Formats: sequence, structure tokens, C-alpha cells
Amino acid sequence: MVINYNNLLISLTGLDNLTSIGNQLSVTDNPELASLTGLENLAIIQGSFLITSNPSLTSLSSLQGLIYVAGDFIIKDNQSLASVAGMNNLVSVYGNLDIENNDSLVSLKGFDSLTSLHAGQLLINSNKSLTSLAGLDSINSWSITKVEIGYNSSLSVCEVKSICDYLTHPNANVNIHGNKSGCNSREQVEDACAVVGTEDSTSDIWFSIYPNPSPNQITIETSEIQDNIQLSLVDINGKEFITRQISGPKTQIDISFLPSGVYFIRLSNNETVEVGKIIKE
Repeated sequence: MVINYNNLLISLTGLDNLTSIGNQLSVTDNPELASLTGLENLAIIQGSFLITSNPSLTSLSSLQGLIYVAGDFIIKDNQSLASVAGMNNLVSVYGNLDIENNDSLVSLKGFDSLTSLHAGQLLINSNKSLTSLAGLDSINSWSITKVEIGYNSSLSVCEVKSICDYLTHPNANVNIHGNKSGCNSREQVEDACAVVGTEDSTSDIWFSIYPNPSPNQITIETSEIQDNIQLSLVDINGKEFITRQISGPKTQIDISFLPSGVYFIRLSNNETVEVGKIIKE
């Protein structure tokens, strides 16, 4: 779904019943578009989500229903965007989170519920008003493959839990430079992390699904078993087909009764939520 190069477009009202998109969503180069009003009920994007080069866009609060992006989430070159608040239901991005060249962006509070990038990169570059990475705290560090934080001239606070945890990984791929003192190098961030300290978390849930795609049965393997982990399987409209308690490191699910299509596995406990995509052949 492409909403690009509309010189007079001021509103997306009329898309109010849209709940899911089967591939990429691009909202790009709409010079008069100030908000994404009309996308309040959009929950699932089964591809990348591009919000780029909309100079009048000030808010993403209309993305309040967004839960899952099955590709890269790119927020770039929106010069009036001051906040990403409102996306409190977004829990999973299956790709890179790329926030770049948004001159007015002062805060990342709004990504507080985001727990996983599913082997994606965290890229925070050239946001000259950004002062802190607070809001990215809940991302599971093991879901990140690279961290790049560069040329954010006001950014001095990078010692959030997700970054501090990732810096302890033996093969962490990190590039931190061109920011304000306190976040101008990997060493500065590591020093700041040492001051604030990090706690071992027992609330994170990390899991894999295989085989995927599958016609009959899938196995869900978790990194470790904790108490009160609930599993549910839903379709792209949120209809629940399976719900059960996780009781071991491997759980087998029969999906032979499901129609072919895309579904989501959701694992949750009292602390966090993780979402993974499966394809029923």
C-alpha cells in the first residue's frame, strides 16, 4: 500500500476500517500531511513500514493500534516530527528499526512496549534534537544484531537497558559516534552503563518457531521456561484459535486444521509480550 507524492493530501481519514496490510506500507513525500489520523485500527503490517519525507508530520499518535511490523520500520526525514508517542501496543518489529534525520524529534517514548526486533538492527542517526534513548529500554538485547547511533548532536543519554545489555554480548556489532558527550563512543556508553548498573532480567521471553512454513505441526522452543507463560495463536484479524500454558522448553502445536495463511504466535507473562509470525501452507 503506497501513499506517496500527494502534494495536497492532509488526512488519511477514510481508512478507519483498515486493520491489516499484506505487504509493505509506505507513507512518503506528502508535504501537507500533519498526522496519520485514519490508521487508528491498523494492527498488523506484513512487510516494512516506511514513514519518510513528510515535512509537516508532527505526530504518530494515530498508530495506537499497531502491534506488529513484519519488516523494517523506518521513520526518516520527517522534519516536524517531535514525538513517537502513542504506539504503546507495538511489541514486535521483524527487521530493522531505523530512526533517522528527524530534526524535531526529542523523545523515543512511545516504543516502551517494543520487546523484539527479531534479528534486526537498531539505527538511530542524525536526529539533532534527540537527547535520550529512553523508550527503547524493553527491547530484548538478544533480538538485536547491530547498534548504530551516530550524529545525534544533542544525544547524551544512551545507557538504557537494551543498549547496556547488548554491549555485554561477546560479538556485539556497535558503532557509536558523533553524539554529545556521554554517548559519543562505545566506551562512554559502557562507562555510563557501569554507573547505572544492569540487572539480570528473568522476564524476557525469547523463542523460535520451526518448521516455518508448515502444513501440519510446528514446534515452539523457548530459551528458558518461566512461570505463567501463556501461548496464543491468532490470525491477522486478531481471532484467537489456540491458547495454552507453556510447560516445557519445547511445545508442539497442531495447525493442520487452520486455513492456509499468515498467523501469529504470542507468548506473554506478567512482564513482557513477544510475537512471532508463522505461515500455514
